[in-house]
Order: sequence, then structure tokens, then C-alpha cells
Amino acid sequence: MLVWWGAFLLSITTLQGIQWLAVFSPLFTMAILLFLSGIPVLEKKADEIYGSNEDYRNYKNGTSPLIPLPPTLYQRLPTTFKRFLFCDLSCYHFADPEDGSSKAFIPTPV
Repeated sequence: MLVWWGAFLLSITTLQGIQWLAVFSPLFTMAILLFLSGIPVLEKKADEIYGSNEDYRNYKNGTSPLIPLPPTLYQRLPTTFKRFLFCDLSCYHFADPEDGSSKAFIPTPV
């Protein structure tokens, strides 16, 4: 995502008229990775396999899904910061925090 945003930012000084539609490339890439094929698919699979493991649930609660941050610091952050600054969205949590059973379903794009 950062590569696409960097390429767009580097080209800003030369964009004119319809070329400004180039902003859709990093936005599209970001949307796909955050909501369709990237993080949700991986988190769902991991929750199905390891969701009942207490160590995995502790790891997941202390690890940012997108932006690296030390786990001891990340665990102390309020949920609001985790959601908006570190992309730890509720749609990435598929296992019940108590027993690890799967509780959500993301439809597969056709």
C-alpha cells in the first residue's frame, strides 16, 4: 500500500486534469487489502485453525494486523486507537474471545 501511495505522491506535481484519477489506484489497492483479499481472508483462516488456542488469542490481541508496533505497547492502546490508527477493524475478528469458536462469515467474491 505504501508503494502505491508513494508513487501517487511522487506524481502529484505532474498531474493535470483527468490524470488526477490516478488517486484511485492506491485507494483501490488499499480497499482490496483491507477489506477483501488481504487481511480478512488471512485472519479468518488463522482464527479457524488457532482460535481455540489461548496463546494465539493473546498473540492476536497484542499484534497489530497492519502496522508493526511492539506488542507491549499495542496491548495498552485503547480500542479506538487500534481501530483508526492501526487498522485493527472488528471485521478481522472471527473467533469468539472466550472459546475460540468461529462467529463470522465473509462472503467469497464471485
